[in-house]
Amino acid sequence: MPKLLVAHTGLPWSGCVDAGLRWVIESRDQFTDERLEMLGGDMKLGECYQIGLCSLTCPKGLNPRAALKHLKDLYADYEERKSTEQVTI
Repeated sequence: MPKLLVAHTGLPWSGCVDAGLRWVIESRDQFTDERLEMLGGDMKLGECYQIGLCSLTCPKGLNPRAALKHLKDLYADYEERKSTEQVTI
């Protein structure tokens, strides 16, 4: 999620989460693993506790909670795939 799209409160704008999910699930994109690595590593995807206040207060009616859950699931699959590749090498 680009740092340019962070609200004045310092919290990620809910549109960033949806945009990040769109980039990760894009079927034509060849850098899905790199994007997941960035989201899971530097962005601390696991720091969200899925309380859901972001979805309740989103002025655009987006559902960042669902997007974050989907991203977490994709990242878990990526981590499993990455550990399997390391074992086979």
